Amino acid sequence: MKKVILGLFLFLLIPFGAKAEVVVNLFYGDTCGFCHQERLYLDSLERQFGDNIRINEYEVWNNSSNNNLMLKVRDKLNDKGDGVPYTVIGNMTFTGISEEIKDEIRTTILDNLKYPKVDIVSYIKNGEDIPSDLTLDEDRVLDLPVLGEVNLDETSPWLLSFAMGVMDAFNPCSIWIIVVLLGLLLAVYDKKKRFRLGLAFVIISSLVYLIFMLTNVNMVIGEVPLMVLRFGVSVVLIIAGALFIDSFMKFEKKDKSYLGRLQALTDKKEMPIFVIIMAALAMVISTVQIAGSGGMPVLFEVMADINGLSGVTYALAIFNYIISFFLISLALMFIMTKLIDRLVMNTTLRAYSRLIGGVLILLAVAFLIFFPEVLRFVA
Repeated sequence: MKKVILGLFLFLLIPFGAKAEVVVNLFYGDTCGFCHQERLYLDSLERQFGDNIRINEYEVWNNSSNNNLMLKVRDKLNDKGDGVPYTVIGNMTFTGISEEIKDEIRTTILDNLKYPKVDIVSYIKNGEDIPSDLTLDEDRVLDLPVLGEVNLDETSPWLLSFAMGVMDAFNPCSIWIIVVLLGLLLAVYDKKKRFRLGLAFVIISSLVYLIFMLTNVNMVIGEVPLMVLRFGVSVVLIIAGALFIDSFMKFEKKDKSYLGRLQALTDKKEMPIFVIIMAALAMVISTVQIAGSGGMPVLFEVMADINGLSGVTYALAIFNYIISFFLISLALMFIMTKLIDRLVMNTTLRAYSRLIGGVLILLAVAFLIFFPEVLRFVA
């Protein structure tokens, strides 16, 4: 068991790839409000695409060299527009920011991932002649977390979709969720009930993932206000952590804790309320996971798009992804419940299990609030 756990942690230390496939050039003004909006949008794209894009920013209002470069780019590309933000991807240019332009920028990035093109801005910046053929004679490559650079022309999309699901189950946000689940399960003394609750959590999390990926994961990632989601989850988990610590402090007292009263209500009917609460937590936390980490589901969409998967084949690839995600999550949950049985419930630590669980949950909340970037799969 110890060797398995050590292996999982060592696996997480495998370095990510670092190749940028598509260069996005942004010319902006330091105090420009619309530029600020675009920079936030590009940050979200960088979170989604990871090392598959590189964003070069050029401030033009206070930097004459950058301003001259922007004018040269406009001239070479015969762009008669004016003002900032000004975005250049390959030979495509966008002035200003709107929902329509956001969609066009993302579509252009996808097109460049399918058919790589030269970065014209770098040619102009280095004083080189722009080549007549802008298409790069390169294989279509995605840089995936843990897996590194994958040649999509030489890799089966079915094998890759399964592998991506496995990797997603090991991403930092997934591990964070496992820590939260560990804290929650430490409050349940009965072995069977603990396993049922963990199983319910894993099943609901996988179903939420499936629903989002079958609909539109980009809508979730791009439009859901992360701060609102994180705040809501943090409030719920703080209450849970407080209940567990309250239960520990009143363990030997006559006064029943709030958690004890709730358990008394649920013990009579196989803890249905706990299952419902666990399912609701799984739904909300999974939404945060997809919106917060985002990388692998979006890269899966890119892979499917490049491979021309659609309709039934696209749905089957998603199921392939979800099955691997579910199996790894189930295995981690099973290992975790076994560890609770052996290291906590069968030792003197049992009396402190709810205290440990409450502290774990509150530590997880601290990461969610103060260090959310740590939970991203791609940075």
